[in-house]
Amino acid sequence: MSQSVFFLKRTYIMMRKQLDVRLSEYNLTTSQLEVLGYLYKIPHGLEQVQLQQYSGITSATLTGILDKMEKRQYISREISHSDGRIKVVVLTEHGFQIFARLIDLMEQFENDMLNGFSKAERALLADWLQRIAKNMGDDWIYGSE
Repeated sequence: MSQSVFFLKRTYIMMRKQLDVRLSEYNLTTSQLEVLGYLYKIPHGLEQVQLQQYSGITSATLTGILDKMEKRQYISREISHSDGRIKVVVLTEHGFQIFARLIDLMEQFENDMLNGFSKAERALLADWLQRIAKNMGDDWIYGSE
């Protein structure tokens, strides 16, 4: 394994561990936060299959995550107006409020993670990571933040 791949993997593991610790006071996991984040950016909701693709997880794993989030009333699953076979996942008002409260936590987490990086270095890092993701076939919409 190359040094770059090794450090990307280690960074991901450490980032996830640290974020899980911070989210535990909200009784959330990083996977649940990720779902909240996607739905926060797309208020009309996402088809469950799209959410699965963006998250990079199996259908069964996503179903488990969504079941827990639905019980806490963070999300609702609705039948698509255009195709009755498709489920659309939508952020509830409660889910919207929870995510809005987490924005400061996420900003602080990012600042802690990138402590010692200049603005230019942060921008460069974001650009490099986006380019790597695109090179790996990621088709998520970049630059919309």
